[in-house]
Amino acid sequence: VFNPSDEPLAPWKAITRSRTVAGCLNLCLRLGYDPPDLLKIQPCATKECWIDPNNFQNKDKALVQIGECLQRQYENLSLGTAASSAASANQSSAAERSSEVTTNSQGRGSGGRWKLGLDPPMEIVQKICLHLRRSAKTERVLFHYNGHGVPKPTTNGDIWFFNQSYTQYIPTNISDLLTLCGSPMVYVWDCSCAGSVVAKVEEQARKKDIEQEIALRTGEYPSSTSPPRNEDGVPLRNTVPFYPHLLQLGACGVDEVLPQHAELPADIFTSCLTSPIDIALRYFWLMNPSQRYGLTIDEVNLIEGKLNDRRTPLGELNWIFNAVTDTIAWNCLSNEIFQRLFRYDMMIASLFRGFLLAQRVMKSYDCHPISTPKLPDTSEHPLWKSWDLAVDAALAQVPAMIEREQKMKEHLASKALADAEAMKSRPSDRKVVQISPIPAQFNYKASDFFSVELTAFEVWLEHATISKAFPPQLPLVLQVLLSQNHRLRALVLLCKFLDLGPRAVEVALGIGIFPYVLKLLQSPAPDLKRVMIYIWARILAVFQDCRDSLMNSHATTASATGNVPPQPALPLTYFVSAFLPRSISGHNNGSSRQGETIDTENRAMCAFILSVIARGSHRGQIFSTRGHVLEGYLEHMMTSRDLILRQWCTIGLGVLWDGSAGGGQEIKVRACFAEALLPRGKSAVDILAHYVLDDTPEIRAAALFAFSTLAGCSASKDHRNRRGRSITCSQPVPGFSADDYEQALFTAITAACVTVEDASPLVRKELVIFLSAITDEYRGHLAVAAHELLEEEMKNETAPLFDDGLSTSDNLGSAQNGMFTLKERLAMITEGSISDSRPTDTVARRMLFRVVYECLLVLSIDPIADVSESASLLVDIVHRTVMGYGLPLPSPPDETDYRPRRTSLSEFNHGSPISPVQNSFVSWVDDGNSATEALPQRIMRKPNGHVKGGANGVKRSSSPSREERPTLNRNHSMSAKRVPVSPAQQRRNGHALPSQPVDLDQVKQRLWNDDFVRQRKRRNDQPEVNDPYADLLPLKSELFEISSQYFRDPQLKAPESDEDGSLVNTEREWRKRRNESLVTNTQAHHSKQYMDSSHWDEQVVSWSTPSRLHQILFHQFEPKIVSSDARANIYIHDWKKRRLVAEFKNSDDELGKVTAMSFVNEQDVALLMTGSVDGVVRLWRNYDDKEDRNLVTAFLGLPAQTPTSTMTSGMVLEWQQKKGHLVIGGNSGRLRIWDAMRELAVREIDTSSDSCVTCLTSDQSIGEIVVAGFGDGAIRVYDKREPEDNLVLEYLYPHKNWIASLHMQKGGTRELASAGLLGEVCLWDLRFSKPVSAFFPHTDGLTAMAVHDHSPVLAT
Repeated sequence: VFNPSDEPLAPWKAITRSRTVAGCLNLCLRLGYDPPDLLKIQPCATKECWIDPNNFQNKDKALVQIGECLQRQYENLSLGTAASSAASANQSSAAERSSEVTTNSQGRGSGGRWKLGLDPPMEIVQKICLHLRRSAKTERVLFHYNGHGVPKPTTNGDIWFFNQSYTQYIPTNISDLLTLCGSPMVYVWDCSCAGSVVAKVEEQARKKDIEQEIALRTGEYPSSTSPPRNEDGVPLRNTVPFYPHLLQLGACGVDEVLPQHAELPADIFTSCLTSPIDIALRYFWLMNPSQRYGLTIDEVNLIEGKLNDRRTPLGELNWIFNAVTDTIAWNCLSNEIFQRLFRYDMMIASLFRGFLLAQRVMKSYDCHPISTPKLPDTSEHPLWKSWDLAVDAALAQVPAMIEREQKMKEHLASKALADAEAMKSRPSDRKVVQISPIPAQFNYKASDFFSVELTAFEVWLEHATISKAFPPQLPLVLQVLLSQNHRLRALVLLCKFLDLGPRAVEVALGIGIFPYVLKLLQSPAPDLKRVMIYIWARILAVFQDCRDSLMNSHATTASATGNVPPQPALPLTYFVSAFLPRSISGHNNGSSRQGETIDTENRAMCAFILSVIARGSHRGQIFSTRGHVLEGYLEHMMTSRDLILRQWCTIGLGVLWDGSAGGGQEIKVRACFAEALLPRGKSAVDILAHYVLDDTPEIRAAALFAFSTLAGCSASKDHRNRRGRSITCSQPVPGFSADDYEQALFTAITAACVTVEDASPLVRKELVIFLSAITDEYRGHLAVAAHELLEEEMKNETAPLFDDGLSTSDNLGSAQNGMFTLKERLAMITEGSISDSRPTDTVARRMLFRVVYECLLVLSIDPIADVSESASLLVDIVHRTVMGYGLPLPSPPDETDYRPRRTSLSEFNHGSPISPVQNSFVSWVDDGNSATEALPQRIMRKPNGHVKGGANGVKRSSSPSREERPTLNRNHSMSAKRVPVSPAQQRRNGHALPSQPVDLDQVKQRLWNDDFVRQRKRRNDQPEVNDPYADLLPLKSELFEISSQYFRDPQLKAPESDEDGSLVNTEREWRKRRNESLVTNTQAHHSKQYMDSSHWDEQVVSWSTPSRLHQILFHQFEPKIVSSDARANIYIHDWKKRRLVAEFKNSDDELGKVTAMSFVNEQDVALLMTGSVDGVVRLWRNYDDKEDRNLVTAFLGLPAQTPTSTMTSGMVLEWQQKKGHLVIGGNSGRLRIWDAMRELAVREIDTSSDSCVTCLTSDQSIGEIVVAGFGDGAIRVYDKREPEDNLVLEYLYPHKNWIASLHMQKGGTRELASAGLLGEVCLWDLRFSKPVSAFFPHTDGLTAMAVHDHSPVLAT
């Protein structure tokens, strides 16, 4: 229902409340003198403000009483008292309630200034308006006009006042009145034909806005609208527009006359606005003669209680009225108008609640109140029926109230009489008086209105997935939060509503839920803590800007010197107390009754909330430090098993390390060297180094995110704020040296580089971002590493880069032969050979940055666009740094022999071709192309066309096409960014070497020193001048937003796809029945008679393709065939309909040719998995849809090793559906097993062969047995459960040649079929070393074999 993709969410901002601070109350009644155009009926309405002037002999006193009553009513409204004057006496009438004065606030403070105009001349009105506007400044002022004693407004909209002697009616121009009152204003017109006044005011307001705009440009006001002047003659120029801030309430339409019903007050419109409960009760009595319960119309107002006390009957009724009118307004008005009228100003909200009642009441008497802005007619809204039911239930109990009151009076009278008799001195004069008993306490039955509406809301939530409208009861939830009895239930339902998605959160905040849930953070009730944490997690996940209001909700305290940052108050500690573990907080913050799972879920939400609070906020970081949040993060990271809690503790740690907010330095040091803080003696870097090897990809990404902020990336959501403060640039802290800081960073580098071949694109993207921070800090070190690497490659021209693990650099060499493979270097830094040495060790430092540079090269050809583009940018920067310092670069011997190549860091025993880079640095300087794209890379080809380097000696890939490549950062793709070229770099042309010899050691030392100078400037907050990469480095991570999506998605309700009757579930059930039927029918056809009678030689369909097909894959349950050719094209055909369904390219590379295909989740909505020559595994969703096809993921799945055999097979793969494992082999001496859930390579199996793997099969039922066929004819069986040697059985050369196919039937345990290229087919029982059966179906060779999974049939 609340799909955030329907339309963008409006940015949330805290409500800026306004006030109506003053008012001019004009009563033009002229009691005793009817206006000439008024035709009265008899009997007619006479009461004004519930006072009947006929009860006064002196009309002037009556006018004063009426004016004072109206003034008190508006004062109560401005104080926020619910829509009528305060009531105190149980038996007071409406007039008596109106006459009670709030003495402690009259005319002062928040009560406002309310000036009366009793039958005022225009001069008095002008004086009052000028005075109120001067005092109110830009605040809102109210103008109330009661014109019952003057003629109707004119057709031009002019209203009437009196002259000084009350002998004439004086018309007043609306334009002049607007000029006097200024803006903003709210006008109340209680007179006949009020519609003409409303229309005239709107017209003149628009006109004045135009004139005011002209006046602001020219400085001259038109004479007709010259501004009023103060007592000193200075013009009062209004700077607030008129019409946008104009509010009006009119009693009736243009040609309508006010009702004169004798049972209603004459000012019925004003009474609806200021005392709606009294009018509503009378209206119900008049409209429902059968439900009067023996009450007179004056007795309906005898309901006990106070309007502002919800525990009393009258207060409960007023509470229900507010809920009903708010709900009607929210359902009928636009969000903008609802916010403006019912949320910004408490008094305006009360007036418009009464206006909705006036629409209903006055419509029964042929009057239609109007307003500005114009509101729709709400008189027929069905919720008014619920209001009538509540009124009926209240009135039904009034007779019992009256009866008890009468009995109480009788008891008091009899007791008083008895006391009087007892006081007589002479006993003979005393009479025996029977004292009437004390009446029983009246038990008022509370209304079930809110309980019923909450039930309706709950029913709506149960069917929310099929509804397209918002729940009409939602504003009622806000009112129910005021009740302690219903509060918990309302909060639980609110949680379920917010769980529907971001749109639900936006709607909830739109009705004004924020201040209520903010106030509830002060509640100590333990039963509310879980739901409050959930609600705040939802709110902050959608609108993180709410944290500013959360942090500012309470006053903060500061030290006497003012240097200590303020201490946060209760709302933030609410979450801290729930988050901290018992070992730190000293008490149990969780609910042991709910169990550990619920406790960790809530703590994970608290970790998320605290991360939002600290993100990009220095004050939030200081609070987290003082509140022991840092210690809580580290403790949970070491002890918790909850994935979400560990993930957000890790992200929260990274947020605390962010130095872009002005803090984070001390926090970095404390966390990196936290042995004194933690009893286990582990620092945060040690914990994160373990986390980068975690089974969950989200946690691995979070660990790299934390490393990124440690290295200087910014965690702020502002994309302009890129650079934080690296730990190496932190200010000195006593007890720790700069070497300690750098050692911590180098430990992070060694741990992070291990993830370079992670299967998760999210992890690889975060690794690139971390390496961008390293590039920003140590670009000189990386430039030296790049130059040395290029020199080595040129010295080994005849071999692929790093083949056989050669490294000729003496400084990086081993003690024996000066050679290290990249795997050996990674092993050294991972196992401690480098990380344990001091950063000043030159050999260790150079080896470390050599690895970093090689990781960037691998990532620059990643199959995911965002990863490769970002890494290519970093490689460009490193290369330009090399050129900028004038390092000599040797020229390649022949560029025609060079092509980009894809490489891997994973396989090192036989050498690993790593770098796609040589040394041509010319074209990308001259024409602005990417440096990495233009640099030639060698790929030595043999005459037969086979590629040296096997599956991974390939050209740089741009596969798949950019339209299909998935991205992790679509809004900030690096493809649009160009690296700036310095003038020194632009002067370099071609491969020319400098005219003067260059001292390499001196240049390298200068590169290193420049890095140290840059760090020193950042440590001392000195500006960096002419940094060409300030707008590019470091890169920005979006992991925080991606991870926050978890708290935006539904959690309390099962997905719609799992619900019975949903479209997705229905389709799934249909597919399941179809598949079962197909399998059953297939098994029924096992008989030999059926097979013999089948027409196996009958062609069903045929088609042609542009090039020869290499792979064909049948879908088991759907009439689809997937095929691929040598050009990396993939075709999907429907063999029943005999048509091509879809066609696309697996890759744009030559080496993107598909060598293996498999279906994933074939029994449901299948995904297509492809393996190609370049060693990349790609997973396609909606592969048969031309419009909606997309690449789910892609990763380098095959180790980059070339066997010694002359023939290559490319990639072969075996997908184990039940186990979720992918077994990959090919031109490599190893099998790699990937876990799809963990997105990790969980096992590497040594094939014990120099030949390539040609085919794979496995036991699909258990998934532990893997069988591989080789190019030399051998068959080997491996058991994944064996810890050391996985080879359990070996059939050496049963076929004497290339194994064309292997297959183990599904459900089988030992049956295996194999086929060789020479034409021999063998059937095996894995318990024996020789085949059970062998035969030659073909004498001239065999190219393929297929075995039926459910029948004893095979085809060759």
